[in-house]
Amino acid sequence: MLITLHYCPHWSCSRLCSCSSTICSVYLRPWRYFPTVWVSSHQFADDTQALLHGPASSAVQMVERLLEASSAIDAWLSSNRLRLNPDKTQFIWLGGRLQLNKIDTDSLHLRFPHIHFSSSVRDLGIVLDPSLSFTDQVNSVSRSCFYHLRQLRSIRSSLSLHAITTLIHALICTRVDFGNAAYIGLSASNTHKLQSILNAAARLIGAIPKFAHISSYIRDTLHWLPIQQRVNFKILSLMRNCLVGVAPSYLRSFCTFGSSLPARASLRSSTPWPYGCPSHALRYVPL
Repeated sequence: MLITLHYCPHWSCSRLCSCSSTICSVYLRPWRYFPTVWVSSHQFADDTQALLHGPASSAVQMVERLLEASSAIDAWLSSNRLRLNPDKTQFIWLGGRLQLNKIDTDSLHLRFPHIHFSSSVRDLGIVLDPSLSFTDQVNSVSRSCFYHLRQLRSIRSSLSLHAITTLIHALICTRVDFGNAAYIGLSASNTHKLQSILNAAARLIGAIPKFAHISSYIRDTLHWLPIQQRVNFKILSLMRNCLVGVAPSYLRSFCTFGSSLPARASLRSSTPWPYGCPSHALRYVPL
């Protein structure tokens, strides 16, 4: 299981970040080594994820450790005239359905009555659900995009082709592509929902009837990739950045040369693809 803790310092960090993210990073830098005694963490300008992973049988111990880390974080922030924002602090279990079913939620609620485990959380603009199916995220993107499409449709006759294309790219394509590297392995139903957004946007640009074919127009005129290929392109772009050394360090740390692994150094399969995939146990949650 994985517990994810999100929080945002109340006002000082927001003011610093509005001036300079570098200033905020320098200001909070002494704190970033502190909670690692209890938990792993990822830290951003005004958001922090604290996380633990382990078997369902250790759920109580994991919550206790995370609460200890949260208390230490709160004390450090208070001593530096910052405040932990309880309204933006969320807890969520992440894992497979079989593992999640093993958690005794009733006993957890009795032991930790002040903690509410959410069914979905928003993390850096991405909505996470316990099974990481991204269904809530896709539904959120779909609602937002179709809302903007309805608004654009009402003024389509007053816009030129260049203007409507620019607005579609700014309001629709950016939302569909935001964080789409997380969509690798997305279910067919969710992929179809995202593709229907692009289809509707293309029909609006080209003034194409609802039941007319749209694939050739998307491919030949707009030069848009289908959803699955857009996801693959993003993954390949990230991998290319890892190869040339310009990707973030936390991504490069997952790229291990197969020749450096003792178990794969002598295998012929390590020659055409030099990188190995990190292994994980299914009873734990892969991050």
